[in-house]
Formats: sequence, structure tokens, C-alpha cells
Amino acid sequence: MDWVQGDQNKDDYSKQIFEKLSKYKGFNLVFGQISDKETEESFLLHISNHNQEILDSQEPLIIKPGVIQGMSNGKINEWAKVELGIDLIESSLENFSDICTSTIEEISQEEDNKLAEDSKLDEEQSKYQTF
Repeated sequence: MDWVQGDQNKDDYSKQIFEKLSKYKGFNLVFGQISDKETEESFLLHISNHNQEILDSQEPLIIKPGVIQGMSNGKINEWAKVELGIDLIESSLENFSDICTSTIEEISQEEDNKLAEDSKLDEEQSKYQTF
């Protein structure tokens, strides 16, 4: 709740967390910010005492946008069950994307057909107009 209710920047908050990290046997924290009108920066960060790279650098891991990640009680993407979950989510998103693309193409074709019919109707009506 410190991050949500506080007003610290990500660097100060990360430093505070790293100072407390040794107090915990197992620890994972993901926190971030979605950009708004006041700030243009969006980020998602991960701090863990399961990841030696993070511990050595004392810097949070940056979670890149558009990449599906998963976490259990270890490192990000470490366990087979997490990898399976990621695969299932990616597959679902691909299927959803295919469905959306098909639907958009169908709607577009219907609109094109309607415009063509309207154009033919306009041509027919113009033949019968008298001035």
C-alpha cells in the first residue's frame, strides 16, 4: 500500500524496498504506473529476492510492455506451471485476435456491399428523375 498511497518516485520506493528485502525469506513485488495527463511515464517493475541479478544490481527488473509474464513463488517465468499459463494466455489472445480480424473483415465486406448497392440504387433513381 505504500506505493499506491504514497508519493515517492519509483527510484526512492525501490531503494526503500531493497533496504528491507533481507527481512523476507521469499519476496516478489510488482509495481508500476499507467501514464496520465500529468506524467507521460508508464512503467511496470519487479523486485525479488529470488533473482540474483536483481539482488546484485539493486535495480528492479523492467517488465516490458506487450510481453506476457507470469510469476509464482520464484523468479518471473521460472516454473513449468507459469510457462503453461503464459502459453495458454498467448494462445487465447491469438485466437481472440483472429476472431476480431475475421469479424472486422466481415463487417467491412458488408459495408462495401451496402455501399455498392446504394450506388446502384442512386444510379437507377437518377435515370427516372425529371427536371
